[in-house]
Amino acid sequence: MNRKLHILGILALIILLITGCSSMPAPIPEPDNTAVDTGERLSLADGTPVEIWETDTVTQYRTTEGIVFLEADRPAVLEELPKGRFYPDPVRPGQDFGFSKLTPEVQDAIRSHYEKRKSHFNLDKQLSKAWNIYSKYGQDPGYHPFHITWRYYPCAEGENILYVMTEEETIRDEWSTDTMQVTTAFDKATGEVIHPQDLFTCSKEELAEYMIHRSGLSNEEKMQDLIDRFSLQYLVIYPGQVYLWYPEGTLPDQTPAKYWLTFDEDSGIMDLFQPWARPDPPKTN
Repeated sequence: MNRKLHILGILALIILLITGCSSMPAPIPEPDNTAVDTGERLSLADGTPVEIWETDTVTQYRTTEGIVFLEADRPAVLEELPKGRFYPDPVRPGQDFGFSKLTPEVQDAIRSHYEKRKSHFNLDKQLSKAWNIYSKYGQDPGYHPFHITWRYYPCAEGENILYVMTEEETIRDEWSTDTMQVTTAFDKATGEVIHPQDLFTCSKEELAEYMIHRSGLSNEEKMQDLIDRFSLQYLVIYPGQVYLWYPEGTLPDQTPAKYWLTFDEDSGIMDLFQPWARPDPPKTN
C-alpha cells in the first residue's frame, strides 16, 4: 500500500510540474519603493486606467495593480556629455564644453529653459506602444518596462556660445527604438537662447543650398526636395561637425526612418558660422 502511495505521489508531482508550473505567471518585479504617487490618472485607448508615479529621476506609468509598463526620464541638464555611450570623434564623453565655467546664474537660466520645455514625443502613442508590448511579453521572465531616454547635455561650444543637445530615445515598435536629437545654442554671458539663424553669416536659404550641394548627392530632384524641406531645427552640432536630419515622413520617397547628412571641417561648413559661434574641434597638443 505504501509503495502504491509513493508511486502515486511521484506521479502527482510530475503532473504538477508539467501542468501547474508551466501555467504559473512570471514573477512581477517589485515596484520602486522610492516612487511617489502623483495622484494623476490617465486612460489608455481601451479604457485601461494608468497611474503616474515619480522617483527622483523617472516618471513611472503603472496599472492599478502596480505593474510598471513604461518609464520616462524626468528631464535634467547633465553638466557633461554622458559617459558610456557612442559618440563620434572628436567628441569625448565626460567633456562639459565650458558648462562648469559658466556663472551660477547662467547655469540656472539654461536649466530653467529646459524645465519649462515639453518633450518632443507623443505620450499617448508611447503609452499605447508600451502597453501593447507588455500585453504580449509581460509574462516573459526577461520582460522589463521600456525606458524613454530624455536628457540634455553640452555637446559643443564657440567663443561666446554653449551648444546643448536634447536627446530622446523612444519606442518605434516592439523591436526597435527611435532617437531624436536637437541642438540649442545659449549665450555664455546671459544664458539666453540664440536663434539658429543668428549663428550663421548667410541666410537660411543660402545655408540650405550650400549644405545640400556639398552633401555628395547627384540626383537633382532629390537635392531640390532636401532644399525645399530644409529646417534649421534639425541641425545637430558637434565640435568640427554638423549633422542635418529630416524626420520621418518629411521627404516624398523617404523610407520610414530619418534621413541624415554629415558635414565635417573639409566641407567648409565651419566657415559659414559667425566667428563667435564656430564649434571648432578641440585643439590637439
